[in-house]
Amino acid sequence: PCPLRSTSSGLMYSSVPSSVPARVPSESELLFNARKALPGDAELALHLLSEHAARYPRGQLVPEREVLAIEALRSLGRRQEADARLQRFEARYPDSLHLERLKR
Repeated sequence: PCPLRSTSSGLMYSSVPSSVPARVPSESELLFNARKALPGDAELALHLLSEHAARYPRGQLVPEREVLAIEALRSLGRRQEADARLQRFEARYPDSLHLERLKR
């Protein structure tokens, strides 16, 4: 069995030898883990969201990914990046229910 390691946000991952093929996380798993990491580890959340963008560039959950990314950037004090991403989000999803909360 492979040992489990914990991140500062409490997420667990396995230290699997490189000879063992890794299971590709699902779209929803990546976002779930990013959301779970966000309160305490925004850098990890952004890493997971970047992985989501690479694996699922046209996925069903792209709007949710963008909302989480904006929140993570804000929590890191990266206001300009968050604002630019919010502008792109609003242009792409003008009727999103998330906009009211994101604009606060």
